[in-house]
Amino acid sequence: MRVGMIGAGMFGDSSIARFHDAGAEVVSVCDVVPDRARASAEKYGIAHFSDKVSELLARDDIDLVHVAVPPNHLYEVVSATIAAGKNVLSEKPLTTSAQDARKLFEEATAAGVVHAVDHEMRYDPLHCHVRNLVREGFIGRPRVFSVRDFQRYARDQRYPTYYATWTAFREAGGGVGQQHLSHTLDLAQSIVGWLKPETAVGHSVTYMHQRPVLDPSVTPVALFGLGDQAPTTGLADVNGDDVATVSGLTSTGVVLHVVSGWTVHHPTGLTWELYGDEGTLTLNSAGELYGARHDQEVQRIVAPPELALPHGPSLLEQSGLGVLEGQCVGFMFEALAQNLARTTSGASTEHVYCTFDEALVTRTVLDSLAQSVITGE
Repeated sequence: MRVGMIGAGMFGDSSIARFHDAGAEVVSVCDVVPDRARASAEKYGIAHFSDKVSELLARDDIDLVHVAVPPNHLYEVVSATIAAGKNVLSEKPLTTSAQDARKLFEEATAAGVVHAVDHEMRYDPLHCHVRNLVREGFIGRPRVFSVRDFQRYARDQRYPTYYATWTAFREAGGGVGQQHLSHTLDLAQSIVGWLKPETAVGHSVTYMHQRPVLDPSVTPVALFGLGDQAPTTGLADVNGDDVATVSGLTSTGVVLHVVSGWTVHHPTGLTWELYGDEGTLTLNSAGELYGARHDQEVQRIVAPPELALPHGPSLLEQSGLGVLEGQCVGFMFEALAQNLARTTSGASTEHVYCTFDEALVTRTVLDSLAQSVITGE
């Protein structure tokens, strides 16, 4: 699979590396900051780079375009990609409004292109196993799914989320609801079914109203290595949420509750309980899965070897995302890339990835969340 990369920030840079690991070839990279595009091209040996999206989209040697730009620019770039007849992988969330997300789904459907959103957590082996167990009736009919995911990305100086970057502004697609809860919500829905947006009730809270302004000389790629040595130029007011929660009823009749935060000092990662009318499944903060049918004793469950990720640690079959999320998402993205290589080539129609119609449901729910903001003191 030949890939065109639009966006060469932290997400784009890590994606290029994982595309290579997946056996794909990134043939062109584009960024509005020319030096970023050039740096990525030199780092990964990419022959072509540009600061013009139209130049990349005009190429005839691209099978898939990965659009890794801030959410408030996704609509225009993804729409142009579809208009150019290119298969597309969009970053999440799919735009900053359900209206624009719906337009992209309609445009992609009309164009007949492969469309996907980068919710790579679906490829975690243990959660793939959970998805299969639920479909096979291990817990009977799912009734209640309570999900929590607490991280410290907004307290870690190695990440852009610590600073007053676009990730700290709601209107740009920032805040934990759009940037992290969207992942957790997608994963949960892929297991038990999609929320009926009219039933969704959500709240979000902003606790940290100011964040350091990162010196413009620091690139997102360099930030991870600098950590607390990264130079800043003062503080700026921000409005991105730090905790977000959504509750509602899925189309399959499951009561779903998801809460996410990224300012805790001691993260517990992803944890959840899934109750059915014939059994139970739970994931603890160590990423360990336990479960049983109604007439059995609860026991540890691991994923079968056939669900292992190609280059991922064997630990992943035994422990799900948990607090290891940051170390494992790259391997999951690699699996996503390989899945896209099969579908874009026509070798297979089977896929695990999130499509635009599914992302539209999540975007619609996030819109209701944005309308019920509570400001913390």
